Amino acid sequence: GVAAGAARAMEEADKAAIAAALAELGEELDDSAGFSVLPKDHCPHLKGAALVVPAELSKDALCSVCSEGEVWICGHCGATLCSRYKNQHMAQHAAAERHAVGMSMSDLSIWCFQCDSYLDVYKIPELQPLYSAAHEAKFGEKPDLPSSRVAAAAGSGSGSSSAAPPS
Repeated sequence: GVAAGAARAMEEADKAAIAAALAELGEELDDSAGFSVLPKDHCPHLKGAALVVPAELSKDALCSVCSEGEVWICGHCGATLCSRYKNQHMAQHAAAERHAVGMSMSDLSIWCFQCDSYLDVYKIPELQPLYSAAHEAKFGEKPDLPSSRVAAAAGSGSGSSSAAPPS
């Protein structure tokens, strides 16, 4: 269908962009070789604000425009929209509204549409509330994030105090 054709076109465009970037480095694209994707540990589009966590977050969420099941959550307004490999409603929303950051409910990855990069949820605290809520909706438990380990360690102290008991 149309969506499959768009996905193939996107894959070809991605492949061409990767080949061009490698050519600038004096290298060639090797279809048999893998490559690593390194998420950014900072994003200027967050502007220090935590992402919006929708009141209703479900692993079974559907695109609010076309009811497609492969959805993203807009980190700025909480809209639930389909991926660029379906009907592209999240990508269109990001461009039209200038809402830079979204999270895929498929793999819980977080992407900045303006940086054109994945973002590291373990290193960027503003991403963690949305990621945690989505992880809990999808798997029934909160994820183990650095901030939760720090909080747990702080709460599990010996309880001793140097203060003298009241007399």
